[in-house]
Amino acid sequence: MVTWPSVEGAKDYAVFRSTSSAFSWNMRIAIMRGNSYYDTQAVPGQTYYYWICPRTEFYTYNVPAAFARGMRAR
Repeated sequence: MVTWPSVEGAKDYAVFRSTSSAFSWNMRIAIMRGNSYYDTQAVPGQTYYYWICPRTEFYTYNVPAAFARGMRAR
């Protein structure tokens, strides 16, 4: 599970994932209203990089506010 702190004024959060540490806007896998995401599509043992981008009151996504690296347990 990926979790992140709340960002004041955020309407929701875009979750991005990659198998490399390079961020790209076309890697979005989810839009969440809360502060966590369970990646059911992750392959056990594969390392993933996640970025969280909050959406502001102007309905645009800001640069990533959180970053995590990890892998799914068996």
